[in-house]
Amino acid sequence: MSIDQEVPESQVEVEAEVENEAVTEEPPHTEVGEHEYTIEELKKELEEAKQKANESWDKAVRTQAEMENLKRRTQKSWKMPINCLDRFCQRFIACI
Repeated sequence: MSIDQEVPESQVEVEAEVENEAVTEEPPHTEVGEHEYTIEELKKELEEAKQKANESWDKAVRTQAEMENLKRRTQKSWKMPINCLDRFCQRFIACI
């Protein structure tokens, strides 16, 4: 709308009401709850989160070590039959 055009009086009143409502309305809450956390509660939650992270890290390291041990045991268990078969073939060929 240009400056030269007249605005109907009813529209001016509606716009003024909307502006007044916008000023008096409270901003929407961004938090789920309305509980205000204290410093002590936040520190406690932080410590719990750190402990859980440490436990998860320890579990991951132990799982990785177990997988490496399983790999080594599997390789070792396959070497023994292969070595026995190799020795058998060498002796068999020596007999021929």
